[in-house]
Amino acid sequence: MKTYTVATLLLSVVGLTLANDDIVGGQHAAIGEFPYQVSVQTSSHRCGGSIIDKNHILTAAHCVDGLTAQRLRIRAGSLDRNSGGQFVKVSKVIAHAGYDAKSIANDMAILRLASSLTFGSRVAAVKLPSSTDDTPQVGTRCSVTGWGTTSPGGASMPSNLLVAYVNIVDHQKCAKEYADQHPLDDKMICAGVRAGGKGACDGDGGGPLVDASTGKQVGVVSSEPGCGKHNKDGVYASTAAYLDWIRNQTAL
Repeated sequence: MKTYTVATLLLSVVGLTLANDDIVGGQHAAIGEFPYQVSVQTSSHRCGGSIIDKNHILTAAHCVDGLTAQRLRIRAGSLDRNSGGQFVKVSKVIAHAGYDAKSIANDMAILRLASSLTFGSRVAAVKLPSSTDDTPQVGTRCSVTGWGTTSPGGASMPSNLLVAYVNIVDHQKCAKEYADQHPLDDKMICAGVRAGGKGACDGDGGGPLVDASTGKQVGVVSSEPGCGKHNKDGVYASTAAYLDWIRNQTAL
């Protein structure tokens, strides 16, 4: 099963710029820049996720398909997926009942934590859309963050959190790109860049797509990440489309 990078020809670590030809399309995140980002783990990093309150993580259904809560942990508040921050057990997995692995429909899940997160400068909840109509316009600049592979089929994942910036693309255009694989329904949105080379990839699944101007999470990285390929935009489950479902599961 594929889980879902982000990636850059240059990487930036708190103002220090280094050349690194192992990274494609993104840059290193700064401490506290994306305090809502978490690593969803079994024995090691599996997927991304976002904090929606002190007790719940939003992620993708494909990330938890076939897994029990006892096998899952999340790491919050650390740029390093392997150490630091808050490492918390999961008490319940709530995958969308309509999730379909073949069509990637309803690729949404919530993890209820066994203990509450402690909020601070490095750990905080992401903003959610204000209504089911609060969807991003074509061209909206968004951040996508994660620890996934830096190329399609890549053998290794970066230890530190990466971020890339992509733009929301026309739904019909994106549907044509995936016409030979599966239809895109109206609860999916797409994002990428015209020239390719930026976007989510394997290991970034479940991670947040966030409007760079409003700070609202507009999507969840789904099972067709695109991996920054030219003419293959990334597919995301629309957060606004599932807002009622999220609220029903969490009482937000």
